[in-house]
Amino acid sequence: MSRVTSIAWLGWRFVVVQPLRKALRRTPALERFGEAYFPDGCLPTPPEDRDVALAAAACTGCGLCESRCPVAEGARAVGAMGIQSIMRLHAKHLGEIANALPLLAPCRGCGACDAACPSGVPISRIVAHLHALATRRAGRARGSGGA
Repeated sequence: MSRVTSIAWLGWRFVVVQPLRKALRRTPALERFGEAYFPDGCLPTPPEDRDVALAAAACTGCGLCESRCPVAEGARAVGAMGIQSIMRLHAKHLGEIANALPLLAPCRGCGACDAACPSGVPISRIVAHLHALATRRAGRARGSGGA
């Protein structure tokens, strides 16, 4: 297929085919999205989760925050797991975040870790968000008789 033929084909699809498909479609976009992604466990991400994920992605894992964290000094579970691991929890929280409640609970949001972060990651905000998420998930599990 020549380049001109390829461009003509794409133009045809853009000008004729796609508008016709859109006009003849009977199911709403959200329903089509759900049919395509929900069976695989892919759910829409709330805006606040996206904001926290973007903030957590800036973590370089340097460990400077741990030396300033009073919780890491006093709580064995946090000290053993490390604040970087708490940051990684955000990426893996879908099924197991409720189990992390004992790890997240000691944080009081003093901000000492935030001040120590050279990347400017709002660690205390992320931990507070994860704690709220874990609390909601644990409450739902208890309400359904799960835990």
